[in-house]
Amino acid sequence: MSCDFEFSDKYSPEFIAKLREKFEERYKRPNSGAGQNADESVGILGKITAGLQSVTETINDIKDQQKSYGLGTISFSLAYDFHSSTFIVKIIEADKIPSMDISGTSDPFVKVCLLPDKKNKLETKVRRKTLNPQWNESLVFQNYPYEKITQRVLYLQMMDWDRFSRNDPIGEVFVQLNRIQLTSDPQFFSEQIAPCTATVCTPPDTAYYHFVKQKRGQLLVSLMYVPLEGRLVLGIIKASNLRAMDLNGSSDPYTKIWLHCRGQRMEKKKTGVKKNTLNPEFNEQFEFFIPMEKLKDYTLEVIVMDKDRIGRNECIGKVKYCFKDIYIDFKVILGHKGSALERQHWRDMISSPKLPSSQWHVLKLSKTK
Repeated sequence: MSCDFEFSDKYSPEFIAKLREKFEERYKRPNSGAGQNADESVGILGKITAGLQSVTETINDIKDQQKSYGLGTISFSLAYDFHSSTFIVKIIEADKIPSMDISGTSDPFVKVCLLPDKKNKLETKVRRKTLNPQWNESLVFQNYPYEKITQRVLYLQMMDWDRFSRNDPIGEVFVQLNRIQLTSDPQFFSEQIAPCTATVCTPPDTAYYHFVKQKRGQLLVSLMYVPLEGRLVLGIIKASNLRAMDLNGSSDPYTKIWLHCRGQRMEKKKTGVKKNTLNPEFNEQFEFFIPMEKLKDYTLEVIVMDKDRIGRNECIGKVKYCFKDIYIDFKVILGHKGSALERQHWRDMISSPKLPSSQWHVLKLSKTK
């Protein structure tokens, strides 16, 4: 029996393969012909029930993994007016977004565009001092023929408004519109907000741009700070789904850690190399001694590298913590250089001194070698 789930376009191939495997091992078509065992037919309903239960459990597992981003969700609706060739995006609300300001809240707004048409950007109003903003604003893209809409990717970027400096990105959502049957009736969506790690590229087999994520993998990091000792403990636990850097479709990853003070490299540490794997387990711990009053001068950079026996080692991706503007009363404020995930991780660590705080981080492109 084939497992062509209707939601296959919404999840990764790895996720669908996992569902397919679990479903088919519980529901196998009985052999046809005179020798077919009647007991096998009787058990089909039970196997289907078990398979559906497995699907439900797997979906819940995936949802739990998505929640680990910690950037909240955004709800919106999409509709298309065929008479006026108008595409309508209604931004409804967001839930449990991270705090980006000293007050422990954010001032969020949403920017919307149809890639690759970056010039035609629309945005919502700013909602002040909230982690659960409500907009209910309709953003209208006019003079877009339906055929053109199906060749676009809807891009939503949530930003934190800042009066005195540049607005900070909170996260993003993108929707490939060729996978949605748009109608005049609004279709509602609620999507997990992901870190801003996407790039635009042109596949050679298409006449339009696809908006795709630059996948470099994730790194599980733990942080602990002991204020009285001025001791920062960094744990490099493991990585998952790293980018393959070698011809054999694998990598030889290790992690390099740089401690910077006012832009100068002060201390370097690194883990051992894990051979031929895209999902290495490091489980190594490193200590740095930094007085609390000097933390604002330091930046911690964690870089995942691929070891090359012959040529130059290549960077897979990095995570960067900037400790600027942290208050000694442990209310945790990071400077503007850290991403929302990195800020939230540092915030969690400071709020629980002497206790390790673990967080998955999406690896970003780095020029560091």
